[in-house]
Amino acid sequence: MATPNIVPQIDNDGNLGRHGLRWAGIATHIVSSPVIKLVKDVSADAEESVQLSVNADGDLVLGTGVDAVVAATAADITLLQTAID
Repeated sequence: MATPNIVPQIDNDGNLGRHGLRWAGIATHIVSSPVIKLVKDVSADAEESVQLSVNADGDLVLGTGVDAVVAATAADITLLQTAID
């Protein structure tokens, strides 16, 4: 019987106690979440991040509050989806 890889032996080995158990990297086709927090460096002591979300108009928004920037409008996203399909 194999032992699960949960206890770190070297850097980035296992996942026990690794900075809140965040993923260091992810590759996915679909992510479903109301807000996604993009972290610059998960191993840094002071974490830098930006939030990615969709507003009530369907626009893709980077950041929060007064610092929020519309990265793509709902119309832009629809055009992109049409081009891909």
